Amino acid sequence: MQFLRGHARALTLLMAIGAFGLVATAVTLTELLSLAPCHLCIFQRVLHLAIGLALFVAWISWNGRWIPVVSMVKSIVFALAGLATAGYQVWLQWNPQTTFGCGVGQRDIIERFVEWLGTLVPLLFMSGGLCEDDDLLIFGLSIAVWSLLAFIGFLIGGISLLVARSK
Repeated sequence: MQFLRGHARALTLLMAIGAFGLVATAVTLTELLSLAPCHLCIFQRVLHLAIGLALFVAWISWNGRWIPVVSMVKSIVFALAGLATAGYQVWLQWNPQTTFGCGVGQRDIIERFVEWLGTLVPLLFMSGGLCEDDDLLIFGLSIAVWSLLAFIGFLIGGISLLVARSK
């Protein structure tokens, strides 16, 4: 815990860079391998960007009283939302025959939000794939599973940094 307290600000920046790096990696893989990300994939990108931004704000305002705490709490909330989103997508991938995937039927709020973002910044947010597809496996795990693991890491890291900052 002493190490964490002594390096909390630097670790906050490192986590923010990691979140932005995940999005950059996703966009690069999408372009290089001609992948078609689904609505849930794109929404996870949005949540990774939100985590990165919240942690960056916490890093910038580290000596403040409330802004860094509120920013870290936001990053934890975004990580929880990402955990739910990625978990749902992993479930869809593992049970494709028993569910209706995204893009089927009436659009829900996430799909409408992602489609709106796709019209604004197509390189980052254009979706076209199916949520139950796991076209790319890295070390035997789909991108959705890797995203789930990243959200778990951001959740644990955010809680740890918040506790370290409060002591």
